[in-house]
Amino acid sequence: MKTILSTLSVTVAVLLFLFSCQKEIHFDFISEGELVKDAGNNCKPAVVNGNFIAGSDLTENDHIDVEVHFTAIGSYTITTDTVNGYSFKAEGNAKDTGIVNIKLSGHGKPANTGNDQFRIVYGTSICTTSVSVLSGGANLASFTLEGAPNSCSIDTVIGGYIKGIAADTSSHVIIAVNVTTPGTYSINTNTVNGYSFTSSGTFSSGGVQTISLVASGTPVNAGTDVFTVTAGSSTCTFSTTVLTAIATTNNDLFPLSMSSFWNYDDLYYKGNTIKTIIVDTATREGNLL
Repeated sequence: MKTILSTLSVTVAVLLFLFSCQKEIHFDFISEGELVKDAGNNCKPAVVNGNFIAGSDLTENDHIDVEVHFTAIGSYTITTDTVNGYSFKAEGNAKDTGIVNIKLSGHGKPANTGNDQFRIVYGTSICTTSVSVLSGGANLASFTLEGAPNSCSIDTVIGGYIKGIAADTSSHVIIAVNVTTPGTYSINTNTVNGYSFTSSGTFSSGGVQTISLVASGTPVNAGTDVFTVTAGSSTCTFSTTVLTAIATTNNDLFPLSMSSFWNYDDLYYKGNTIKTIIVDTATREGNLL
């Protein structure tokens, strides 16, 4: 009887030891995968949660949510760079493969107001997101995006978006919001194809009104880009078209008769045209212009 009990005790001890070892080995694995992107290799928009106030420490309510596609289980670390005195980080263990929503907790204290651009890094996968910091003591507005969660309402796109040319303040998008509590606000989009849109200011009254989202950055490729506007838990989308820059040379000749003209599409005010008329003649290297 003692022999049987002794054998059982040894067996149980060995099993417990093996289980403990397997558990440790499991958590020594490093996960594999990437931050979720679309078919155009654009990052899926990160969701920014919380109120970021200059001079105030971040709390547990201030965080960024990202989607990660795990292709192998194991431990993971997802971080951002430190910008304006604060950063975001998530650590854990992926117990299964597939797409998972991960919360990156905020750490630090924003030093100054403005829009901060962060790089989110997981392994070799990198995405960017914008976080808006408001001034201390500000009364925060409460509002939603008109058209959410689908296309933004009154999404008027103004300005020229040209491949390889930096966007300026003339390039912006007008959208509608419904304000329930007046106060300061800050809105941003995700970064797509090298550029993004932001807006900040103060709502002095409630109700439906429009705001202007100003573009920043440089479009990398020509084509249609779809942006997601985020304001708290409210989101909507709009699209812009990036054109290829037209190359010209000083040796090009366009001989036209008097009163002939060109019509150009206005890149800054969509739907308008610019008309150039020949009002006089000149000669160049013996050619009548």
